[in-house]
Amino acid sequence: MVTAGADSFDGNEPVPGMQETLTQSLRDAEPLALQAFLASPSLDEGMVSYYALACVALSGHDCAVYRDGADATPERATVQNLRRLWRDTYAVRAGASTWLRPALELFAGLGFETAATPDATLDPALPDARNLRTALGARVQATRGLHVAASFSALWYFARDNTGQSRLADAQPPTRRADAGGRYTLWLGLVNLGVEQRF
Repeated sequence: MVTAGADSFDGNEPVPGMQETLTQSLRDAEPLALQAFLASPSLDEGMVSYYALACVALSGHDCAVYRDGADATPERATVQNLRRLWRDTYAVRAGASTWLRPALELFAGLGFETAATPDATLDPALPDARNLRTALGARVQATRGLHVAASFSALWYFARDNTGQSRLADAQPPTRRADAGGRYTLWLGLVNLGVEQRF
């Protein structure tokens, strides 16, 4: 049997907004589940960065599932269990800036990070892959004490294909989810504008 911490919702009869309440509970549950998982006395100290699952149960009940993902509580109180099996990631980042003149600064950054999610639990809701980040921007002193900055950041996720390797659909409810096998690609572009006023 595998157990994990959980957030809770009150379990009342459905009322307007209950779906939103439950959805928020699921969002809040993940960090609490991780805290409880890491605090478990049976956890191997060498695996403290290994995030296994996020589990949500009704208020006042334990959250527990069997290895096959089935609800292990007598009251059938486990609402949802998300298999994660996340592993350590490693990242390298660097940045530099230069002043072309006293009122004009140019800056740039570059970074690389590995993926945390294995092919078996890769989820379209949380796309993950090795990624490369770049940034380029400028900061200008418009007037005495006033600076304006603008930058563009690009985030490239390396293409990833886990076709036939997803195990999300192999579990029993409430852990079972749709098969997430497929080819994943993602590119994000971010524009940042900032104003700084010194008094």
